[in-house]
Amino acid sequence: MKQTAEEKAIHEIYRQLYAASDPPADFDLLMENSPKNEQGQIMIPYMNHEISQELCDQIIDEVLSNLRTSKWMKQTLRTAIYLGGSPKFKAEQTQ
Repeated sequence: MKQTAEEKAIHEIYRQLYAASDPPADFDLLMENSPKNEQGQIMIPYMNHEISQELCDQIIDEVLSNLRTSKWMKQTLRTAIYLGGSPKFKAEQTQ
């Protein structure tokens, strides 16, 4: 099945997010090796990986800036990433 440009962008964002997370991970290997739940959904251990919200936003912005689609669709994709299996945000240090 052929992927749409939006699906390719989401996949690329996840690849970069997990590569930049702590500990870093190969998103494609996570997809291959993660178990599935009763509905057949892949259960990626996203809580085992952390990323700063600032870096997460930078990665999403960079990938979406290369996508030729509406602002509404870009916001929809951003929301899908945040609600999907992206690494959890690191707790911010207070001074």
